[in-house]
Amino acid sequence: MRHGLIRHWMNVASEGSLTVFQYHKVPTLSPRYIHGEVEAAEFSRVFLNYLEWFQFLPLDEALERMRRDDLPRRAAAITFDDGYAEWFDHIVPLLKVHRIPATFFITSSQLGKNEPFWHERIANAVAARGPGNLPSGFEWGRKLIGTRDAEIASTVVALQEKLKYMALSERDEAIGRLEEGLPKIASFQPFTAADVIHLRDAGFEIGGHSKNHPILARCSKQEAQEEIGGCKEELEAILHQPVTQFAYPNGRPGTDFTAEQVKLVRQAGYQLAVTTAPGVVRASTDVFQLPRFTPWARSDWRSALQIIRNMRITPQVVNDE
Repeated sequence: MRHGLIRHWMNVASEGSLTVFQYHKVPTLSPRYIHGEVEAAEFSRVFLNYLEWFQFLPLDEALERMRRDDLPRRAAAITFDDGYAEWFDHIVPLLKVHRIPATFFITSSQLGKNEPFWHERIANAVAARGPGNLPSGFEWGRKLIGTRDAEIASTVVALQEKLKYMALSERDEAIGRLEEGLPKIASFQPFTAADVIHLRDAGFEIGGHSKNHPILARCSKQEAQEEIGGCKEELEAILHQPVTQFAYPNGRPGTDFTAEQVKLVRQAGYQLAVTTAPGVVRASTDVFQLPRFTPWARSDWRSALQIIRNMRITPQVVNDE
């Protein structure tokens, strides 16, 4: 009865729209100093709800059916960003057993690297340093890491936000300073080109997510072209097939990308691109600015309410220059 009532509400709210979900790593367990990451058990619970509430389609097929006015009610697509070996622990088996399509947006320069993504390196370094001062010689925005898990988590978020908007060279230099004297994480599993092929061979779509995950709006035009087009070229060299979907790093319209980068994505030969603006896709939506959403409520009812509210949001976009 619960699922039937939610489906009824969604039938009304979702008419003519596509909900695109966004996720990232989905680890078995998150460290206590990382907040907000969806863990495998929670994702599995939410995913079972999704199976009751939605009809999942490949993203490109959903857009084509929308153009033909053939999109089913409660239509949805699901996407994952970055590139993690942990996807094969839980996400890939779960999607395969339920035959759910997905797009995996890959940061191409991370492939095969023997170190985590930049944001994880920050979190790991802050936690490894523990209570005390941050390294001198750099303006971190704060001096102390703190002693409690909540204080460590707060420091992690503050440093990630500060370093995120730096030039890549400055970001790497700052992270290197933060990691000085700390051992590498022995348990790290790199995500490789072979993993990308395995995802494709399992029936999933592969999209580009830039080469190095910079804030494109902070890049020069030449740098942005290389990040957008270079990622496409690197993934196509691995897959020997076109890569037609793109996800803007960080993805907030007007803050993380502008109309100039939208134009570059189109010129690079992609056929669609996704943002992190809330809302749903409609026939009038720019296919190079498709909104995505991640519900965060723990309660099924609240999660359903968040999803329905999201169906009523007009997504933020950047306008052509």
